[in-house]
Amino acid sequence: MPKQLLVTFTPIRSCLVHLPSPWANALIDQGKLPQNVMVELSWPSQGTTQKAYCGWSGEASKPLDPNAVFKYGNPPPDVLAIDPQFGQAIGISEGQLVNVEFCRNVPECVSVHVEPHTEDDWEILELHAGYVEDNLLSQIRAVYNNQLMCVWIHGRTLVRLRVAEISPASPYVKLTTNAEVIVAPKVRQSTKPADIAASKILSAQQQQAAPHVCLRNLPYTLPDAHGVWIHPDDSQESGLVRISKVIPAFAGRSQPSEDTQSEPHTDKDIKAVYASITLSTLVPRNHVHIESYLSDNDPIVLTHGMKIRLQVNGKSVACVIQLSPQKGLFSSTQTTAEQNIYANFTRAAVQKASINVGEDISKSSITKEEQPPTKPKKLITMGGVDTIYGQLHRYTHANLAERDLKSQLNVPGSGGVLVTGAHGAGKTSLVKKLMEDVYHDPGCLVYTITVQCSELVDERVPVFKDMLQKWFDEAAWCAPSVLFFDDLDRLIPAEVEHADSTRSRHLAELFSRMARTMTSRHPIMIIATSQQQQSLHPTMITHHVFTELRHVNPPTRDERKQIMHAIMSEGLDVLSQSLPNIDLVAVASDTEGYLAADLTALVERAVHESAVRNIRSYDATNPIATERLELTQQDFVSARQGFVPSSLRGVKLQSSTVQWTDIGGLHETRKALLETLEWPTKYAAVFSQCPLRLRSGLMLYGYPGCGKTLLASAVAKECGLNFISVKGPEILNKYIGASEKSVRDLFDRAQAAKPCVLFFDEFDSIAPRRGHDSTGVTDRVVNQMLTQMDGAEGLDGVYVLAATSRPDLIDPALLRPGRLDKALLCGMPSFEERLDILEALSHKMTLASDVDLTHYAQNTEGFTGADLQGFFYNAHLEAIHDSMDINSFREQQKKQGPKEEKNGFVMIGKAAVKTPLTLAEKGHISQRLAMIQQGEQNHKQSALKDEPKQEVSISNSHTAAIQQSHLDKSLKSTRPSITADERLRLQLIYDEFVTGRTGELKSGEGAKGVGKRSTLG
Repeated sequence: MPKQLLVTFTPIRSCLVHLPSPWANALIDQGKLPQNVMVELSWPSQGTTQKAYCGWSGEASKPLDPNAVFKYGNPPPDVLAIDPQFGQAIGISEGQLVNVEFCRNVPECVSVHVEPHTEDDWEILELHAGYVEDNLLSQIRAVYNNQLMCVWIHGRTLVRLRVAEISPASPYVKLTTNAEVIVAPKVRQSTKPADIAASKILSAQQQQAAPHVCLRNLPYTLPDAHGVWIHPDDSQESGLVRISKVIPAFAGRSQPSEDTQSEPHTDKDIKAVYASITLSTLVPRNHVHIESYLSDNDPIVLTHGMKIRLQVNGKSVACVIQLSPQKGLFSSTQTTAEQNIYANFTRAAVQKASINVGEDISKSSITKEEQPPTKPKKLITMGGVDTIYGQLHRYTHANLAERDLKSQLNVPGSGGVLVTGAHGAGKTSLVKKLMEDVYHDPGCLVYTITVQCSELVDERVPVFKDMLQKWFDEAAWCAPSVLFFDDLDRLIPAEVEHADSTRSRHLAELFSRMARTMTSRHPIMIIATSQQQQSLHPTMITHHVFTELRHVNPPTRDERKQIMHAIMSEGLDVLSQSLPNIDLVAVASDTEGYLAADLTALVERAVHESAVRNIRSYDATNPIATERLELTQQDFVSARQGFVPSSLRGVKLQSSTVQWTDIGGLHETRKALLETLEWPTKYAAVFSQCPLRLRSGLMLYGYPGCGKTLLASAVAKECGLNFISVKGPEILNKYIGASEKSVRDLFDRAQAAKPCVLFFDEFDSIAPRRGHDSTGVTDRVVNQMLTQMDGAEGLDGVYVLAATSRPDLIDPALLRPGRLDKALLCGMPSFEERLDILEALSHKMTLASDVDLTHYAQNTEGFTGADLQGFFYNAHLEAIHDSMDINSFREQQKKQGPKEEKNGFVMIGKAAVKTPLTLAEKGHISQRLAMIQQGEQNHKQSALKDEPKQEVSISNSHTAAIQQSHLDKSLKSTRPSITADERLRLQLIYDEFVTGRTGELKSGEGAKGVGKRSTLG
């Protein structure tokens, strides 16, 4: 039941009221929050009942003076305190009795359209838009149609706003944080004495309430366009419409530039145009197509994705005529018989009508410079990314273009997309190509925003928060939108040890909270790029900010061919003209491990090589024939020389000079290595059709000194693969997790350098049987290696080669199929193999003609390959000693005496009289002189490079030849490195390893014998 209260004016500075003390105490006792309490005020006025709705401020009103009983009776009425300005706005005077009743089941406001009461209110609101947005809820709680809202700026300046429309349609709604407040501009209009009548008509037309709709501008044109097109579902009105831009709330928070402040605009014309409206189903819903001629004269800034308001006049106030070269004229309403006089320009009609030609109302200047959103640039056709691009496009289309279907099915919103990949893999180009396509797709019409995170690394957290809120506000206003954060891991990296990660944690929480809030309310999709998923803060993944993860893998040979074709076909003219002459398959085969950026750089280097070749072969007699620049296959070969792809930069690759001819014996082992390592790369087209998983792991085991490491060195030279050598103990670390990280990093390096051979020497030291280590370091290393070698993804282009002399100590799980499934024995050399080894060693030494290698191969039973090499080296030293005259050499050394240090340069001038130079200064000058001399030598060599080479006579120097006596003397002093007992023991171990393995695993209990337990201190 409503109760009568006495109105008193109190400077509350808001549209809220103070309730009587009994009411306030009762609400507080019931636990009611002030923001959830709304009251209805009703009072009689001129025979009708007026109503107003307002919220409770949370405070109690001051009771009446005790002497009020003489005026109002006993007991005196309770007091309702309101602000005097608010009371005047709703039509209540002080001392008036009003009926007050609580409102129940008040719907929450979704959107409210308001208009400034006067031009002064609009100008004040433009200056303080940010303050009004932040403090509007603290001053207004209830909103209803045709309400005159009072908003105080900093408690001093009053701004009045008239409510034009609320959503949902209800007598009153409650304003909450989720409500959208749309303010229509009302710019001051300058009137001229000659156009007083026209100004009165326009002002009357502006003050008239009319329906309006908020739509997005359509980015493509319609056939035979000559006005404004909208979908019939958006509005059924036709005729003349007034087009004005709706300014979002976040636009007021942006600070004007210095240029704008220094040159203020004096023209205050309204930012609106008039045009005819046509209904068409070719226009998507919630969009409007505007002919370009409407904005050619710069009336208002219209950009794709901008929201504008179309206001259709409900009543004929003025008849606006548009001059046209055609005969037809259109009016704002349907013409009647009385109005036909204005449509038919006859002499009598002109005499009866009073027509004043005023200023063209479709022309008005802009009062504020604005930067339209950037349109995605046209990108070239990308190659080699069809699969991942199709996945991203389908996901984006489903989230943005089919959002109506998702809302009907109550499908929960999906998170953003995180695109990972190495630097130069093409992540940014891929996302920009996606944004360009969805921007022009009529089914999506997506607004795009790109943020370069690398430029925001040094920004303070409050500044970044404001910028992030502005980007999300802009995306929400122009929704559906795609918000692209490039290199997000540069801005929000993962936490690292021994460093303060407070900033990263703070930014991650801020970003995830704001992203979840905005994407749940608006059709916004977030796309980000990162080098790895682990390089981004884990909060972004665990809080479902990014639910779709896509990794850009290094391109395969066919994908590299497609990338090269796309680069050359849409590049310079010289590239497109040279494309038929280039074998892209051969270039793609020779660029294993190259990324998209590397291929682009390779093409540029090839163009440079072609230009250099063309300059060198310039023919002055026939300049036309040599002026044409054309690429050849040799240009790409020259471009690859000295070029290191980005995936191999910083990766330590081993190089070797050992060839297959330098190794004697081990023919079966070499054959198995060729089949496993060289053939899959050399004949990739054949092996790609193999339905089985190819072998990717080999283990070389055998006696010490039998050529295991030498074979691995030859693999690095002969197989054409990148080679990474790892000594066993160097990856072990006593800290928990450090050894496993070393193993992961090692395989990541090998994956980046593929095709690559990962060679583990002394493999038994890092992968022993689990349970034999008191610290558990090697156990964790074995577990990590098992995951890396035969995990869910497997190894692609990475071959693992291990060498050990004790295969029985290696954990059996590493020797099962899929890992090191092929074991190759490097046994003791037989007679034929020893002879082969001696012949291979003799190629690098000078032997006398009477030396019989067969004799020494028979007398070196039990020698390993290393022993035979030592045997030859000792003989070579004996030959050198015999060829040298030691006595004469010593006498010559005594005669020469100690050599004095020479600078190699002389200082002339004033610098010579200064203090003596220090050793560091002398070394610096010598280094610079050496660089100058080296440059001159290189210049001379390049000048003489094309000249015919002349045979250089070499002075006959004395060469120490190895004689039979030297070999006999070396054989007497050389002994086998492996004794007979040790050889027998190793032979039993190898036999048991091949034939006697049971496959049983140990129980995990540590060994109890002395010297049987391995630890890592």
